[in-house]
Amino acid sequence: MNEQIKILHMRMAAYEDQLKGLNARTLGLQAQLFRMLNPESEENLCDQLDWFCMHNKLPRMSADELLLLPTITGKQATWLNRFIQRWDAL
Repeated sequence: MNEQIKILHMRMAAYEDQLKGLNARTLGLQAQLFRMLNPESEENLCDQLDWFCMHNKLPRMSADELLLLPTITGKQATWLNRFIQRWDAL
């Protein structure tokens, strides 16, 4: 499983330059990629949230806490709310 995560991170890094303006559609596609390559688990969801925070230059904190930040955009809030739904479904 860890090897799959490493491969996924390498693939994501290769696209980093192309992901200048993240929008809800892009974030949705990235979430779909994570779901296809990895089964839902706490570890994988944590990796996805870390990736989201890194690419959006946000502090690493829970999705609930991130939603309370005044700088969160509507598109980011959409991604975070969907993330919370997936987390709660575990």
